[in-house]
Amino acid sequence: YEMYNTIGNVGQEGNAGGFIEDVWVTWSSSEYDNNRAWDVNFDNGATNGGSKTYTYRVRVIRSFGNWTMGCMDSLACNYNPEANMGDGSCEYTELGYDCEGNIVEYVVGMEAEGGIVFYVDETGERGLVAAMEDLEGYYQWGCYQQEVNGADGIAIGTGYQNTMDIVSQECLSENGSVTAAQAALNAEIKGFSDWYLPSKEENVELFYSIGNITSLLNSAGLENDFWYWSSSEVNSESVWNFSDSFYLLYTQSPKNGTVNCKVRPIRTFGYWTMGCMDSLACNFNPTANMSDESCEFPEQGYDCEGNITEYAVGMEAEGGIVFYVDETGQHGLVAALEDLGQFEWGCDGAEFSGADGQAIGTGYQNTIDILNQGCSTYNGGITAAQAALDAEINGYSDWYLPSRDELYEMYNTIGSQGNTGGFETSTYPNYWSSSEYSNYSAWGVYFGNGDPDVYNKDMSIRVRAIRSF
Repeated sequence: YEMYNTIGNVGQEGNAGGFIEDVWVTWSSSEYDNNRAWDVNFDNGATNGGSKTYTYRVRVIRSFGNWTMGCMDSLACNYNPEANMGDGSCEYTELGYDCEGNIVEYVVGMEAEGGIVFYVDETGERGLVAAMEDLEGYYQWGCYQQEVNGADGIAIGTGYQNTMDIVSQECLSENGSVTAAQAALNAEIKGFSDWYLPSKEENVELFYSIGNITSLLNSAGLENDFWYWSSSEVNSESVWNFSDSFYLLYTQSPKNGTVNCKVRPIRTFGYWTMGCMDSLACNFNPTANMSDESCEFPEQGYDCEGNITEYAVGMEAEGGIVFYVDETGQHGLVAALEDLGQFEWGCDGAEFSGADGQAIGTGYQNTIDILNQGCSTYNGGITAAQAALDAEINGYSDWYLPSRDELYEMYNTIGSQGNTGGFETSTYPNYWSSSEYSNYSAWGVYFGNGDPDVYNKDMSIRVRAIRSF
């Protein structure tokens, strides 16, 4: 530009430099950005950033006289304010550091705290770093067809708790190697041993901040042809994982042995507020930004103060375990938490009216009908109906023998689905109902598979009392 002003076409001598008038644009050695460099148009003195692929003219220069050589960049650690000729000696700080090697601020992309920073929160004092390299080899997530108690956090700040939940579950991989979570916890990298497997959103942040598609041009060195595990479980069969391809991908992958992925462990730095980050928990801490193991949840159907908010099948309430709730949500049936024992139905060969209800809601009347009949048993003990009516359980004395459909409903809701009712399912798991079939037999349910069946009244089989609310 100085050349243009002094010996170009606006100089006192009028283009004393003899610059070509049909092609006026001339390159400088000063870069503009990754794609452009500064040029000067010798027709009008305009300075522009021209594409580095353009072909412009070149006019070389040289210096004469005694110049003071040195670093002329005021941002350099060895800046020389007296220098008037740059000599290539400038030395600069690493990202986030001062010239003495002290951290002045945490910046995404800087190397610090054992790895490369990929997240800094609004305070600027805490964040997350990723290890500089993947752990060697490939890993299975483990816990296939086993739903981990926890490991469901996806937000930034939940990865450590997820990792601990997985390891506490003592999950196994199908090939016998350590799981991805255990491998991350085992890592010892640059003097730090508190690495863990990132959550879904921590992985997203990692790939979007220092991955392949960022301005930092994959400074983390992530492999874009491979998938990386997160610590966020979807269900008993799948978890979230990621690929640092040209377009960031994340998907749900199976935990089984068909999938082996890379592991890039992360760790935290700075002071984090530990606490429960789940807004549904009784002790949710809105100021917490790092999840710990402190979350406490109400029992099913209850609020945090122990009040019933709704009746739900499977909850413990009203003296037992709920197995039926009607359409109003206010009425239903509970089963006692344990069997009363084994009893005969009684009344073998007797004819009497009643005890013929099978539907839900008929069990109590059936039980009263049997009692009013004054039935006896073959072995001299009390009947199943009498045993139920005599029961005093958890402060309630209004128990009775369920009808056939009530007993079948019990099997379907709290028997077959995880057997939360604790029913016998192995050796002769037969249970009496209060529904008579004939003078010599009555209905029961086989809790091995849920089949309603008819049994002789003189058989001693199990009794599970119920009550209504």
